[in-house]
Amino acid sequence: MKRHLSILLITSWMIFPLMAQPSVDSLLFVLDHSEEDTTRLRLLSELTDNLRNSDPDSAIYYAIQSYELAEKLQEKSAMARSLYFSGVIYRKLGVLSSAINNLNASLDLYEALQDSLGLATVYNAFGNLWLYEDNDRAKEYFEKSLELFQNLGNETYIPHIYLGIGSTYDGKEEYTMAQQYYFHALKIMQESGDSNRTMIAAFLNIGENYEYANDLDNAYQYYAKGLQLSKHLGNNPRLVDSYIHFGKYYNIIGDYENSIFYLDSAMTIAREQNFLEEIRDIAELLADSYEENEDYKSALYYAELYIEINDSIKQMEATALLRSYTLEREHNREIQQKEADLQQVKLLRNFAVIALFLVVISLFYMYRNYRMKNRANALLAEVDELKTRMFSNISHELRTPLTLILDPIQQMLDDEQQKRPSVRALKLMERNVNKMLSLINQLLDLSKLDSGKLKIELSQGDVIRHLKIIALSFTSRSEKKNIHYSVKFPEEEIVTYFDADKLDKILTNLVGNAIKYTEDGGTVSVNVLVDREYSRKQKIDEGLQSLQIEVRDTGSGIPEEELSRIFDRFYQVRGKDEPERVGTGIGLSLTKELIDLMQGDITVESKVNLGTRFALSIPLGTSHLDTSEYIILEESTTLEKSYEEQVESDSGKDQPSHVGDDRQIILTVEDNEDIRTHITDNMAEYNVMEAADGAAGFQVATEQLPDLIITDLMMPKMDGVELCEKLKTDERTSHIPVIMLTAKTSVEDRIEGLETGADDYLTKPFNIKELRVRVKNLIKQRQKLRERFRKELMLEPREIAVTSADERFIIQALEIIEKNMSDEDFSVELLGSELAMSRMQLFRKIKALTDQSPSEFIRTIRLKRAAQLIKSNFGNLAEITYEVGFNHPSYFAKCFRELYGVVPSEYSKD
Repeated sequence: MKRHLSILLITSWMIFPLMAQPSVDSLLFVLDHSEEDTTRLRLLSELTDNLRNSDPDSAIYYAIQSYELAEKLQEKSAMARSLYFSGVIYRKLGVLSSAINNLNASLDLYEALQDSLGLATVYNAFGNLWLYEDNDRAKEYFEKSLELFQNLGNETYIPHIYLGIGSTYDGKEEYTMAQQYYFHALKIMQESGDSNRTMIAAFLNIGENYEYANDLDNAYQYYAKGLQLSKHLGNNPRLVDSYIHFGKYYNIIGDYENSIFYLDSAMTIAREQNFLEEIRDIAELLADSYEENEDYKSALYYAELYIEINDSIKQMEATALLRSYTLEREHNREIQQKEADLQQVKLLRNFAVIALFLVVISLFYMYRNYRMKNRANALLAEVDELKTRMFSNISHELRTPLTLILDPIQQMLDDEQQKRPSVRALKLMERNVNKMLSLINQLLDLSKLDSGKLKIELSQGDVIRHLKIIALSFTSRSEKKNIHYSVKFPEEEIVTYFDADKLDKILTNLVGNAIKYTEDGGTVSVNVLVDREYSRKQKIDEGLQSLQIEVRDTGSGIPEEELSRIFDRFYQVRGKDEPERVGTGIGLSLTKELIDLMQGDITVESKVNLGTRFALSIPLGTSHLDTSEYIILEESTTLEKSYEEQVESDSGKDQPSHVGDDRQIILTVEDNEDIRTHITDNMAEYNVMEAADGAAGFQVATEQLPDLIITDLMMPKMDGVELCEKLKTDERTSHIPVIMLTAKTSVEDRIEGLETGADDYLTKPFNIKELRVRVKNLIKQRQKLRERFRKELMLEPREIAVTSADERFIIQALEIIEKNMSDEDFSVELLGSELAMSRMQLFRKIKALTDQSPSEFIRTIRLKRAAQLIKSNFGNLAEITYEVGFNHPSYFAKCFRELYGVVPSEYSKD
């Protein structure tokens, strides 16, 4: 599409445009009533130029007539022009041999006439001719044309040539080189202030170049510029091209509604203007977009329209081609051969139409097969991606509890005094063993479901009491997130047969997810009732009851387009603010399959940012089941204990450091509370603060400015990579070292973490001793950095090289102090205001970088400037005192002596 557009523009604005081209009808009227040969020659040339794009058949006819008349008048320039036009038209019709012969003849005449402008135009035409066949040869002709236009000082057509050269590079998939020529052409037009349809072509070529390079954001921007200029100029052909490009763009990104909208807009204009080639191309694209949008009726309509228009175009081209052959033969043969030639033309026409029809049918089926193969490959790729993500997430889910099991065991083994392990440590290990066991059991259940070996295991008991125990076990977790959690159950007992284990897994998954995806201050509710009318409604055995459960939350919700896939195995919903939730993607899938196994039903309703509602119905008893589908357990397995993870932690909510606590501050950002507690318990020499996700961690970091941050990689709201990037690009926190913890062990994941500025990287399961050593080393490194800044502060102002964000901060502070050097009222508060920091943030930042307080930092810079002024004999001691912002010469002398070891008067003698 792009190369076609570029060539169309280049060949439609050559060196022979007329000042004002009248309509074809008026030209024909004047031609019929003109007898003077010179006038007829000019009119024939105008008709050829007017019709060469819209009616190449007639254009060839008038080009031949123009050439014969110019030859009669011995007008070599007009002969060369006629041969040039006929060559361009033959190229458009695909008759390359005739195109080459005519263009070569035109080239010979222009060389004989020493007409550089004509030669440049023919070279350009040769470039266009070879663009589809041989990109290197096309580039050679374009460069010859460019050289001639530049020698002539003709800037008007140079952008056209640059677009052509760019197209040759695109044809060779050298997109960067192509882009350079497109932008060069655009720059020339912008500098000249000439907004025309060539500029539209440049915008669209650049956009499509970005599309080929898979840079869709930039592609969109330049398509938009092309569309805007097309509307401004009212240029219908270019407006159609702009809409087509937008349609293709939205088709690529999968937004088929917008794709159809823009393609319909293009189709409307193309039909009004009778642009047959554009109508054909748009119909093909619309058929694809409607098919992808599952509107197969519309897709079929446009597919048939494509075939119909394509046949018409091919027939027109064949007709024009055959007529051109006829005209040439009439010119070279005797009149008595005319009838035989016409018969041959008819045979060739019929053969061409039949051949073209067969080719179109073959291409159509080849295209369908190609699309089917692509869809199959895409499906396989998606399955592979889901499997890869599932294994990665399961790895993450296993590595976190493994850390909390292995590390306490290692500590016990390393304990030389062989103290009895604390109950707290043992409970921590027990909770995490149970977590791993639960995940493994879910995977085993899926395996049994796939093999058909999982049966319903029924036991008799009070199903309401059983469910109430499970639901109430989530009270602790909801309180920790400040979530309003409510449960509602029937008052009476319902004693019946039910599968306790499967109900546990179903309710635990649904309620656990509801709390997980609900923000602090939200609401989660569980409502349970027993429908005794179920048997009557379903017209089955009397006495059958149905368990109705509703789990509702006010969480982030599920996008409408993903609702249909939430029960797919290993699938995870990805939102705008949380690209990927940490988990395995098997919970809801297992829930749905267990409900299906028990012949129940589950539905979901959700609105983004409003919440989600799961409603499920499960028949109770045995009358609806075949005896081969279930077994009855001898003993009741009704749950008698809570499945809720009772996490004991002294960390509580994120708290700032206590006043008067001189210990260095470490911030732990980790969504797993056990991990946070484990790190806090083993970092007693530091003041450890905590945050449960990246967003909260960033807020604490900017408010408290800790000495070091330990963060997990995979977290809700803001992951570790994004957190690290924000910390390292914020002046307030750029100096803080970051240790990244992750269960992802691939080289790519490590590189991604380190590229965002993480100072160290530790994989789970990790050893707490190793973590402590790395913390200690990083804090020592920061102390060395402080010593370096202190030494550099001994240099004169404006002598520190700017390389890192921390150094840029120091330079900015220096510049502010220098600007206010003589202002005796300039204070730490004013410096903080200039740097957009609170007093506490400024103190911790400058202290961390220089080991000086802000007031000491300001005083040091003032004294260094004073030393400069003393050396340069600026004035007496009083003048220098006030120049650097001191009020009293005696206080100035005291501070100066503390820094330099001598009083100011002695310093000047050194």
